[in-house]
Amino acid sequence: MQVLYLAAFPECVPMMVFGREAVLRNAFSEDLHPGLAAFSSLAREPRSWLLIGLLSIKFKSRVVANRSYLINPTGSSAVFMTKFICLMSN
Repeated sequence: MQVLYLAAFPECVPMMVFGREAVLRNAFSEDLHPGLAAFSSLAREPRSWLLIGLLSIKFKSRVVANRSYLINPTGSSAVFMTKFICLMSN
């Protein structure tokens, strides 16, 4: 029998900063995001589904989206939802 687990994490787990510039400095593109990589690795053992409440994903130099992910037991993103996009202008 195969056992799978589900763990849900609240919003902002890998980054708790305040202010526009701090968010821009600490947000990453999806392919380079250390939080997404860490959660993907965490899902593989012990074969868990992970619901990530929110990661700040950088799209352009001053565009950040708040995105929620469901990571499957192979460590891949099964689905994501973009909650909103922040245009970080001065």
